[in-house]
Parts: sequence; structure tokens; C-alpha cells
Amino acid sequence: PICGMPIRDRTLLEVGSGSGAVSLTAARAGAVVTAVDISASAVSATRRNALRNDLDVDVRHSDLFALVPERFHVVVVNPPYFRHDPTSELDHAFHAGAGFEYFHRLFEELPHHVAPGGTVLLTLAEGCDAAIGRIAAEHGCRLELRGRSTALLQWTYLFVVHC
Repeated sequence: PICGMPIRDRTLLEVGSGSGAVSLTAARAGAVVTAVDISASAVSATRRNALRNDLDVDVRHSDLFALVPERFHVVVVNPPYFRHDPTSELDHAFHAGAGFEYFHRLFEELPHHVAPGGTVLLTLAEGCDAAIGRIAAEHGCRLELRGRSTALLQWTYLFVVHC
């Protein structure tokens, strides 16, 4: 989602870093990158991948913005998509809580972490609950569809979030 964006010397936060693919791409393009994930395994993978590629990425084991006091020029969010309570570390990658608690927290806290004039990119998978857009609106945010792509028979949608 960041390919072609002017990110050199800009701060970028990846929320839900997983293996760190977005963070590494951004660091390679010259961004000052912070990556967070609630999963200790994901944090370890992001750190290992940054080290293997000789890239400087500040990686934090954080539940959303808990350990992120700063504001960023670009925030990229790869959230859990499905309405279920997570019961394991792996579940946090896919399950956003039975009441979509993840999205309520995300949209409530997000405006405090975006620099003036900053950009927020959010990916959602096909079949995600329409409630996500309503939750954004409840917190004063709006989702603008920017694109879609398919991989392995699954559509993924890219949104710009305006708060």
C-alpha cells in the first residue's frame, strides 16, 4: 500500500506488523519506521527480518498504541478482520473481538497518533463485516476506498481513513 508514496525521511507506523513486510519496504524507501504487533512471535519475526535486511526498524511489542506515544506522517493498519474473541496469540491476527472491540479502540485512539496532514491506510479482507465502517463513523472517522487487489482467490481492499 505504500509503493509510490513520498515517504523518504517521513515517519511511518505499521500497526499489526506480522512479518514486517510493509515496515521493511518503507525502511528501504527511506522512511523512519516503527512497527508494532500484539504478538510476540510477530515482533520477533519483524526484528529478525529487519536485521537480515540490514534495515533500521523500531519494533515494539504493543497492543495497538499502548507503547506508541508519538504521531506519524503515515500509519498503515493491517487489522484482524473477523468478529470473534481471540483465544490464542495467533487469533489476534484474525479476530477483532465479538463486539469488534479492536476497531472501537483503533478508531478512538488513531487520531492521536497521526501528524497533521498525515495519511492512514487500512486494509480489509473480502467478507469483513460492514459494521467496521459504522464503527469508524461513531468515532468521527470515514473510510475512503482507494483500491482492491486479489491474491489466492481473496480480495483485499485498501482504504484511506479520514479522522
